[in-house]
This record gives sequence, C-alpha cells and structure tokens, in this order.
Amino acid sequence: MKRIYISGPITADPIGGTRQAVHAAHTLRNHGYAPLVPHLTVIEAMICGDRPYADWLAADLAWVAVSDAVVRLPGASPGADREVAYALKHGIPVHLSVDEFLQEEGHRA
Repeated sequence: MKRIYISGPITADPIGGTRQAVHAAHTLRNHGYAPLVPHLTVIEAMICGDRPYADWLAADLAWVAVSDAVVRLPGASPGADREVAYALKHGIPVHLSVDEFLQEEGHRA
C-alpha cells in the first residue's frame, strides 16, 4: 500500500486546512492508499499545548522521507513549500492535487 503524505496550509486557517486535508485523505483511502494527514496534529496542539514550529516541521519531514508520494494541496504555506522542496530533493514524487495523483496512478478521480 503506497504511503501518501498530504501537504498543505494549516497555520492561517487550521480548521479549513485540516478539513481540506481530511477530504483529500478520504479520497485517497477510498482508492486503496495510506494517506497521512499531518494537519491532525492541530488536535495534539489543542489538547497538549503547542510546540515550537521547528519541532513540527522536523516531524513532518521525517514522514515525508518515508512516503511514496506527496500531494500538495492549494494555498499559501511556507511549511508545505518546505515539505515539497524536501520531497523533490530526495526523489519523492510531488503532485499538485489528489486528481493529478490519481490520474498518474491510472485511476479516475
């Protein structure tokens, strides 16, 4: 099962960004993939308190490193841009939408 890292904005609109990422993950899961939604760490932050931004990014990049692909959702996000740059530097395919990823994989979106 391919591991797909969902990359996208969260800081400017945590609820909207998380909603967008969860919908993307749901679609990918319905097509047989194992998506990771790092946006769900917003729940950890709400319950346990926030961490320094560098801690979040380091954990995210650890997951990008073991992913088979990254899906970059729309919206401005310096963190997501860093995740994409990391993926590209390490030869991990990056797709700019769930539909693009699914088409590349031979699925109908």
